[in-house]
Amino acid sequence: MTLLKKKKKKRVLVIGLDGVPYSLLLDLAQKGVMTATSRLIDSGHIQKMKASLPEISAVSWTNFMTGTNPGTHGIFGFTDFKRDSYELRFPNFLDLKKETFWDKLGEKRKKCIIINQPSTYPARRINGILISGFVAI
Repeated sequence: MTLLKKKKKKRVLVIGLDGVPYSLLLDLAQKGVMTATSRLIDSGHIQKMKASLPEISAVSWTNFMTGTNPGTHGIFGFTDFKRDSYELRFPNFLDLKKETFWDKLGEKRKKCIIINQPSTYPARRINGILISGFVAI
């Protein structure tokens, strides 16, 4: 009787911390204040991100999930003007003009679990699970 070894699936986990300076995160991990974070860094990879232009969370997170810039994905901040007016509105996931990396992975039959990803309201169907993050109005 032969036992077949099950092929390990390659998996990726990305943890993004909004507004946390890279140097502070490393400092707290090295000093033992953030022990779980220290273990994650030691067993994986930490990457300093380049700030988006403009340096606004709504833009940065949209850049991250699409791999493009505001001129391509269409999100320029937390607010925008309603068409033909100066009245403010909140851009949302329906305003996104580019597909996300998990959309592309879904086309390749890869499942993704996205939890609390900013700028993903209203949630839409994906190959996996999407739990919207802020701004949810």
